[in-house]
Amino acid sequence: FLHTAYNLIDTFWVGRLGAYAIAAVTISFPVVFFTMCIAIGIGLGGSVLMSHAVGKAFKTQKRRDKERVNLILSQTFILILIISFLVSIIGFFMAPTIVSLLKPEKLVFENAVVYMRTIFIGIFFMFIYFIFQAALRALGNTKTPMKFVLVSVIMNLILDPLMIFGIGPFPKLGVFGAALATVISRALISIIALYHLTKNTYGIKLRWN
Repeated sequence: FLHTAYNLIDTFWVGRLGAYAIAAVTISFPVVFFTMCIAIGIGLGGSVLMSHAVGKAFKTQKRRDKERVNLILSQTFILILIISFLVSIIGFFMAPTIVSLLKPEKLVFENAVVYMRTIFIGIFFMFIYFIFQAALRALGNTKTPMKFVLVSVIMNLILDPLMIFGIGPFPKLGVFGAALATVISRALISIIALYHLTKNTYGIKLRWN
C-alpha cells in the first residue's frame, strides 16, 4: 500500500491542474507498477537466499556462513544495479512509444512522457530500496523497511504541492514536479538505506570487494 501511495498522492495533487494531468499520471501508473514488480521479484529471490544463509549461520555460528549472507546481499545488489540501469535506459527511450499505444490527446501524451521519463531516471533508487527491504526481511525485520517507506511517502506528500504549484522558493513544475518529488523522496531513503547496509547497522553488510 505504501509503495503504491506515491502514485496515489501524485494523482491527488496533479488533479488540481486539470483532467489532462490526472490522465498523464494514470497512464504512467501501470508501467511504473510493472517495473516495481521486477524489483520486488529480484528482491524476493535475494531475500530467500539470504534467509537460508541466515538460518545456516545461526545454526553453525561459523564465520564463513555469516559471510555468505553478506556475499549474497552484495551479489543481489550488483544484479539489481545492472538491471535498474537497463530498465532506466530502455524505459526512458521507450516512454513515448509506450504512451502512444494508448492514443492519448497531445497534452496528455506530452505530460505522460515527461512523468514516465522522470520516474525511469530515478528507478535506480526504487530498486536499491527493495534490496534493503529484502535484506532486512531475511533477518526477520519487517518493521524497519515499513518505517522508511512511511517517511518517504510523507516526504512525497509534502514535496508534491510545493513542486507542482511552485509554492515558496520552488518553481512551478506541474506534472514534472510530481514525478520529481517522488524521485527525490525515494532517493533520500534509498541513500540512507544504502548507508546502513554498508555500515552493518542491522546485522547485514554490503561489501564492495
